[in-house]
Amino acid sequence: MQKMSECVWRDVFKCTCQNPQIFSYGNKCTNPSDDCDGFGESVSSVNADILGDTTTDKIFKSFYSSQEAKADSGKPRLTLVPRKIIWAIGKIREYGCSKYKDPENWKRVSAERYRDAAYRHFMKYLDDPYGKDEESGLPHLWHLACNIAFLIEMEWKDEN
Repeated sequence: MQKMSECVWRDVFKCTCQNPQIFSYGNKCTNPSDDCDGFGESVSSVNADILGDTTTDKIFKSFYSSQEAKADSGKPRLTLVPRKIIWAIGKIREYGCSKYKDPENWKRVSAERYRDAAYRHFMKYLDDPYGKDEESGLPHLWHLACNIAFLIEMEWKDEN
């Protein structure tokens, strides 16, 4: 799967197979192994330490770790967040917006009710990891993620 990133090297990829190499967007690994889809990962989302010792790799390592091009040291790398959780929460939010007719409705619910809902969905998930909510038809795990997202949003402190 090709990954894009908001970075100077957004069109450069590093294959993560047994035959690692760097290649540009639109190209594929020229010698993929069985554990490789041939597309690799964006260099911007790969820890520079996994790059090899070729001259090209040294240039990428040096530039990638430099703060001269983009001063982002200490800022969270949101590209590390698994993308599927965002899709899952989005699907639950779409369902909720359709059901309650107000995308901001969740803000008028107490944190305790979200804790209870998260716990219910977690229990259902433990009983059946592939189980779906009877009303929405969506996985309990997705509902759990959405409830936790609401709790994080509601209980976030600036020092976090």
